Amino acid sequence: KLALHLDEYQTRMSGLSHKEIEQQLYSSLEGLESGSLIEDTEEIPIRVRMEGDVRKDTGRISSFELRPLTPRGRAQNATPLSALGEMNLSSEVASIPRIDGKRTNEIKAYITAGTLPHLVITEFKQKLEDSGFTLPPGYSMEYGGEAAKRDEAVGNLMSDIPLLIMLMIATLVASFRSFRVAFIVAVVGGLSVGLGLGALWAFRFPFGFMGVVGTMGLVGVAVNDAIVVMAGIRDNKSARAGVPEAIADIVIRRTRHIVATSLTTMVGFTPLVLGGGGFWPPVAITIAAGVSGATMLALFFVPSFYLLFIGRGINPTLEAPIPAASPRPAGPGPRIHSRISPQRLRKARTKAKKR
Repeated sequence: KLALHLDEYQTRMSGLSHKEIEQQLYSSLEGLESGSLIEDTEEIPIRVRMEGDVRKDTGRISSFELRPLTPRGRAQNATPLSALGEMNLSSEVASIPRIDGKRTNEIKAYITAGTLPHLVITEFKQKLEDSGFTLPPGYSMEYGGEAAKRDEAVGNLMSDIPLLIMLMIATLVASFRSFRVAFIVAVVGGLSVGLGLGALWAFRFPFGFMGVVGTMGLVGVAVNDAIVVMAGIRDNKSARAGVPEAIADIVIRRTRHIVATSLTTMVGFTPLVLGGGGFWPPVAITIAAGVSGATMLALFFVPSFYLLFIGRGINPTLEAPIPAASPRPAGPGPRIHSRISPQRLRKARTKAKKR
């Protein structure tokens, strides 16, 4: 390639700027499109530039005359390119960049410090769509950089989620010895994902890698609250049998612990939301705002779903009082034992109350 090393003193004396030199050299060597020619159904652009023999001769290139432009657009005295600096040839290894076997042209953009990449990409996509730009046939466009790295990191993180879900369900089944209870807790974890995404949408934060990490943390908090309520229901005999009054009493007792845990979590993440910069607020707002909804799931959804899904299929195993023993007969004789089933005993009590 041909390299030009400008002499700053001579450049200033000629009245030319670096940009003007670059523009005039580019228009002479590469050319500028000044029109088009229509042949049948094909439109061929017309490019105006120096002849090929001129562009291949470094001596003739160095004799190019460059003219500075006044504010009114009038050209001043010409200055040869050789008077502005030195030109030399340098070798460079030619390569054609390819991705997945396809030739690519990479366009890079460097943003200022403190600017989030997703905001720049979003604005660029909107302006590109508004301009009506369309790619020629056979061409495709993909966005790399921060977006590609984010998608790759999220994909790697999502690949481990099925294994984590299976381990969580297996742990719940082993702890509660019930697949239905494990299903209820798993449903709470799934619903908490929507709470995390809703928090990001409400506060206008992007869904990126940190948003995924915050959502996974929120799932853990929601599952923990659901386990606290479910453990209380399973430990109480009446609540476990599906008695609504007993379930309500258990929920009231557990409310203080769950609300206290949620409040401390929200207060603890508040500094990251207010002063976490552009990196920490997504994960902090996901957990801090989603915990409030996870508390409602634990206090309202879990007991209600347990009563509808499990409690209605269980009969309360309340022990019936043992009837008083009848006096033994005076003489010897066979002993008679009477056993009344709990169902018949409840029916008899119901009839007695109606009377």
